[in-house]
Amino acid sequence: WTIPGERLLLVVSLMSNTPDHFTVVDWSLHLPSPLKILTDVDHNDDIHNAAVSDGDELSLTFECTILKGAKGDDSEDPKLHVNLCDDNKKTLTLELPLDMNEFYLELLQTGIPKPIAEAKASLKLSAAEGLVG
Repeated sequence: WTIPGERLLLVVSLMSNTPDHFTVVDWSLHLPSPLKILTDVDHNDDIHNAAVSDGDELSLTFECTILKGAKGDDSEDPKLHVNLCDDNKKTLTLELPLDMNEFYLELLQTGIPKPIAEAKASLKLSAAEGLVG
């Protein structure tokens, strides 16, 4: 559900398709309103200075929230900026557009959120089994 005020995780996966080796220096993600990146937890700390080779896949995870009452901002597209350093200490900057149009359209629709699926469960206390929870 895309409910204002709720948190969500946005994962961006990148795959290397070059024979050159690179080190991930840093990155930044730009998301237009109504999404806002939360900075209280860094889910990507272990990727700093990670070596990347041909065929390697990196997944960057960002915790976000949907701003309450914010209007959509279509003046800029979502982008991921990644700075890499090669074996010769040459810096390469990638500016990668993210195709999130379908997600933003869902965010901007009005109305009450509807569940996508429903799961029913019946729980019973059993002396023969351990505690639930």
